[in-house]
Amino acid sequence: MNYEYELYRAKQEGIEEGEAIGIIKLYDALLDILSDENEATERTARQYGKSREEIAAVLENRMKNN
Repeated sequence: MNYEYELYRAKQEGIEEGEAIGIIKLYDALLDILSDENEATERTARQYGKSREEIAAVLENRMKNN
């Protein structure tokens, strides 16, 4: 059972990481087009069905990892 849980957890982490990469790429593309951080954040949030705060947290985490 522990092995199955570890596999499940690894899969979930991969999904979350992939979503974060997608969020960052979309935000960056929108920012290039719009040159407005607030509008880029809002549109990214709508596209992913997340709150502005959730998008901001993903972007902040990117800064910490770079």
